[in-house]
Amino acid sequence: LGAWAQGLHVALPPNTRPQTIEQICATVHSEQIAHDGILPHGINLKAWLDNTARTQITHRPNREPLAYRWQDDETIVTLFSSGTSSGTPQAAPKTVTQLFSEARMLAETFFPPHAKVVSTVHPGHIYGLLYSVLAPLLADGSFGRETPFFPSSIGRDVRTYQADVLVTVPAHLTTFEGIAVEDRQSVQRLLSSTAPLGEELARKIHAQ
Repeated sequence: LGAWAQGLHVALPPNTRPQTIEQICATVHSEQIAHDGILPHGINLKAWLDNTARTQITHRPNREPLAYRWQDDETIVTLFSSGTSSGTPQAAPKTVTQLFSEARMLAETFFPPHAKVVSTVHPGHIYGLLYSVLAPLLADGSFGRETPFFPSSIGRDVRTYQADVLVTVPAHLTTFEGIAVEDRQSVQRLLSSTAPLGEELARKIHAQ
């Protein structure tokens, strides 16, 4: 979001393997890499958030506000396929209109006002970006910073944020029963995509 506010085109990798990131950076001719400590170079945002590298940031007090205005047909982000079928992640550039029109439709259709969202889907994927970041914001809501995968961490985040929306995938829902009942009581809406959800599993989760 900060990069977009500065008028920067963002490329989001499908995974955090250094080889994938380097490959994508070469594909889109990236000028800079922001990461959470997985690479030896670039901008380590985790260190900055932990206050161990803030002294390296040069502050400009008279800086203009973050007010870049994108044109509707400008490409704002490039996402990538997983590369499992082709061997190489395939680029999928998205314009402002494409991305935010879909996010607004999703916000109006699936998300309650002021939704509190926990997502098990990484925001580097289009599903995760739309459902766990952009749609919640357009619904005047909020989302957790982490992307939990295991029942204990999903339950912890739902309980901590008192999340009323859980965004996930069928593979993660197979472990849904492992989440303690008291840790999922706040969930009112559950969204699942990327693969078919078995009818028996769907009925069981709906009952729970």
